[in-house]
Amino acid sequence: MDNQISESAPNKALFVAILTFIIPIIPTIYFIIVKKFEKTSLIMIGIGALTFFISALILERTIHILVFLIFPQLQNTIWPYYTYGAFMAGLFEETGRLITFIILSKSQGNIKINNLNSIYYGIGHGGIEAILLVSITYFVYYIYCKRAIKNTLDQKTFELLKNVFINLSRNSYSRMLYPVYERIIAVNYHICASVIVWIGVMKNKIYLYFIAILLHFLTDFSLGVGIEFQYYSKSISLLYIIVSDMTILTLILAIKFWIKYIDNESKEINNNESLPLICENNEIENKNTEG
Repeated sequence: MDNQISESAPNKALFVAILTFIIPIIPTIYFIIVKKFEKTSLIMIGIGALTFFISALILERTIHILVFLIFPQLQNTIWPYYTYGAFMAGLFEETGRLITFIILSKSQGNIKINNLNSIYYGIGHGGIEAILLVSITYFVYYIYCKRAIKNTLDQKTFELLKNVFINLSRNSYSRMLYPVYERIIAVNYHICASVIVWIGVMKNKIYLYFIAILLHFLTDFSLGVGIEFQYYSKSISLLYIIVSDMTILTLILAIKFWIKYIDNESKEINNNESLPLICENNEIENKNTEG
């Protein structure tokens, strides 16, 4: 077996696996400490993970199989492939988000009352994606790297993963941070998009659902272009800046809509609730003055 794997290759794979596993844990811990973490918060994280699994890993992938059977050359045409993939990801994941929130909005429980649960949903959606698609994948690479170094890996599997082994061997630890950074971007996006679609459902602003699809498309398409850009020029800094801009835009819009439709509404409700008390105090003062 032509073993070109460095001793550091499995450690790099494990490095990525651990970091991407931690990514969704960090915002969860933050909200446990800063905000009141309730039973429904944990339920929403689970609902987010389940919705991603159904919408992306089952429904979307089933459609991909059918489309690639009908148009087998699509996978070999770079720009149409990235355009198709980014659009389908946005369509299925945001529609899954939309349907889930519509169901929750019609439920009789307390989940729909707490707007923070949109954030917990986003942690679950983006978190399970990071764990299933990256963390577990790189942990598998770690196992196979160890076996390849010990010459206990069969030739067929070695040839299948040879390019992975070579990349892990050649890339520095800083270079291996790119998939971690990509998952940070993705989790951030899913949290912000969940807020946008949640507000769209709860405030009957359906156009926010279409905004989320557009933002999802732009983010995924930029990531795809980043991979292609790396292939041609060995440098993806510019494209990752573009992706960051997309997620920053999503964050800005999420904050904007949250302030407009949730914070302002809460202030109005609090002001209205305090009006009777103010009136009562004024009546008491007037009686005392008359007395």
